[in-house]
Amino acid sequence: MEPEKKELTEKPKKKGTLGKKIKASFQSRMFHNGGYSTVVIAAVIILAVLVNLFVAKLDLKLDLSTEGLYSISEETETIVKGLENDITIYYVIQSGSENKIVEEILNRYKELSDHITVEYRDPVMYPKFVSNYTSEESSNCVIVENKDTEISKFINYFDMLEYSMDYQTGQQNVTAIDVEGQISSAIKLVTSDDVPVVYQVTGHGEAELNSTLQKNVDKLNVQVESLATVSAEKIPEDCDMLIINGPISDFTEEETTMLEDYLKEGGKAAIFVSYTENDMTNFESLLSYYGVTVVDGLVMEASGYYMGTYPLNLIPEVRTAHDIVTSVNNENKIVVVPNAKGLLEDKVRDTLDFTDFLITSDGAYSKVNFDSQTISKEDGDIDGPFNLGIAVEEEYNDTTTKLAVFASADILNESIITTNQFGNMDLLLDTINWMVEHEAGLNIPTKSVEQQYVSVQPAQVGFWGILLVLVLPAAVLVTGILVWLRRRKA
Repeated sequence: MEPEKKELTEKPKKKGTLGKKIKASFQSRMFHNGGYSTVVIAAVIILAVLVNLFVAKLDLKLDLSTEGLYSISEETETIVKGLENDITIYYVIQSGSENKIVEEILNRYKELSDHITVEYRDPVMYPKFVSNYTSEESSNCVIVENKDTEISKFINYFDMLEYSMDYQTGQQNVTAIDVEGQISSAIKLVTSDDVPVVYQVTGHGEAELNSTLQKNVDKLNVQVESLATVSAEKIPEDCDMLIINGPISDFTEEETTMLEDYLKEGGKAAIFVSYTENDMTNFESLLSYYGVTVVDGLVMEASGYYMGTYPLNLIPEVRTAHDIVTSVNNENKIVVVPNAKGLLEDKVRDTLDFTDFLITSDGAYSKVNFDSQTISKEDGDIDGPFNLGIAVEEEYNDTTTKLAVFASADILNESIITTNQFGNMDLLLDTINWMVEHEAGLNIPTKSVEQQYVSVQPAQVGFWGILLVLVLPAAVLVTGILVWLRRRKA
């Protein structure tokens, strides 16, 4: 009987020991740490759920993209909040094929003003809808209509994109979007009666504005027309501004007189000079009348004042806050001036006022002898510095004449203006805004969608390699060992 009693007395001891262990486990440091972690994790999850519900309820959104792809500029906000007419924006797209960026930006417009309505039109269900507004055929576009005046503007989907050619694959890739710029420009157009007319002079080998420039000038709500001055009796009455883009053959005396008469009456002109071996006596006399002289040869610069290994691709200094360089200054961009002719100013009349907005370094010179075997300065070359961009104003008889003279027509080269870090295109757009002085224009820049890379100089490669491959991993390892030793002793 004794063994049985012993067994009965031992069982409670085991039970009590187990209970103490369980009780002790709830009082251990491990449990307290784990419990604390569990409470913190639960609290964070609950907080995240509540925040998401709150944000969803208020429809709050934050644009975290580098270029602000889904954001609206202050300029657009000013335009939209000042609306007095009812505007309907139609997004014509097949159901299920909507572009998320376009949709989001359209929603931003709708949220900004009660005067704006956004409607979708599926071209499958409404096959003739677009033809009510334009002769162009499109199944992917945006149409902005002033419902009070029934004035509308058609925006092709491809006008809201910018492309670059990948010469390795032969394909065009989207590099930037221009959704906001095109739509805001359209809203300004359909609510404004002021549409200036800009004439491009032709007949002397001038280069026409390329497609990229034309699209961005259209955004200013400016109508661009061609003008063959050799057959014109006078500059048209509706001309708000002339563009003379790099003539390579001379004007006739009659053309020169006609242009002078237009400018004397308060005309405006943007004039781009080109290198040519032809005699340009009449063209240069037009510039001379307004105190601008074109220097022989092409301007050369010292290292540091031209782009890369191309000494003819000059990078001038911007030393003014003139309206023409507003965007260049605000966005801290550089300007590249290829194949430049030096410009000098001469105040031939007291009424002339000059602003030099693009200037070479003091060490610049104009290379006159192109048969030379060196680009270094030689006898006969002309010492600088030179102006590469001059704004001229003259007030006389209650009229104001404005000229902007640029040292090269290649400043508008498409490969340069499509490079976002260069401000060449901004120069032309701001020149137009300065000259025509109309309220319908705006200059909302495109937003890049290209992948951004971090550039590391060769001299820094070794430093960053050692830091990332050796130093940081070693620091993490040592920290881990120290923490482990400390916890083990505790």
